[in-house]
Amino acid sequence: MHSDPLVSIIIPTFNRKELLLETIQSVKNQVFKSWECIIVDDGSEDGTEKIVNELIKSDSRLKFFKRPQKFPKGVTSCRNYGFLKSSGKYIQWLDDDDLLSKQKISNQVKVLEETNLRAIALCDWVIYSCGKESLTNSVFDFNQSFEAKQLFVKLRENLKFLPIHSLLTPSLMIKRAGLWNIKLSLNDDIEFFGRLIAEADQFLNVTNCYVLYREHNYSRITTSKNAKANLLAKIYSYQLLQASLNVNNIAHYSYFKWRLLKIFLHYNKIEKDIIKNYSFLFKQYGIFVELKYYYKIKHSLYIRFFPLIKKIKKGWKN
Repeated sequence: MHSDPLVSIIIPTFNRKELLLETIQSVKNQVFKSWECIIVDDGSEDGTEKIVNELIKSDSRLKFFKRPQKFPKGVTSCRNYGFLKSSGKYIQWLDDDDLLSKQKISNQVKVLEETNLRAIALCDWVIYSCGKESLTNSVFDFNQSFEAKQLFVKLRENLKFLPIHSLLTPSLMIKRAGLWNIKLSLNDDIEFFGRLIAEADQFLNVTNCYVLYREHNYSRITTSKNAKANLLAKIYSYQLLQASLNVNNIAHYSYFKWRLLKIFLHYNKIEKDIIKNYSFLFKQYGIFVELKYYYKIKHSLYIRFFPLIKKIKKGWKN
């Protein structure tokens, strides 16, 4: 009799017990039952440990760990520790404020188990705010699968980003790619994706399931209010990503131009010295800091007319 593979669900958490309980419940609601849920606490002071330990009494698949002191504080460090404690064939990364639909893991495991390719499963995602779901964001509207090396091209074409919990990834692939970079305070997920791509043949877009990306008033554990620190962290992450993609000959020019232009437009006025110091990075992707007024005007026109153009194109398709 064929038994289901084990899936390890790894949840880092810090002082968000109310949200964490709902996240854990979305795990327990899974149609797929062969899972372990590894919760790694980053030093919470809100009673998280007590609440989770009560849940463990009735479900031994839940496991609670405190981040060891030798592991630096932070979400990426907790994810790494959780991975070291995991035993699953597949890994489900899940933040303590996000949710999974009931079919998420079962549908993705089925597709991965049926393929002979080195593949990562994706699914659609939905913004979840004040208890209400917005329209579903199709990860890639017209592709059920595509070559892994085309990920950044597809992201740019569809103006999308991928929430980390939309993936289900073979554990062996993560071991080969390497764990999360603990020195990154922002963009750690996209840098992680960049290394995963080199280990994968295909991304499989799985239907009839989705994940919820929750918007709330709690603080984001990867966000700083320091604009300078945020900008430097973003630049550092893109430099690391650039190096990884170049080494593995992965197309990314259009994606980088899109993302770096957004960074330029957001930070040029408030952190212009840093932007100027890294002008060489922007220049590689056709962005010239001397043309700041041109980009500003172009962006303003885009914001004003893009919704109209999108509406017209939709009308043509219908």
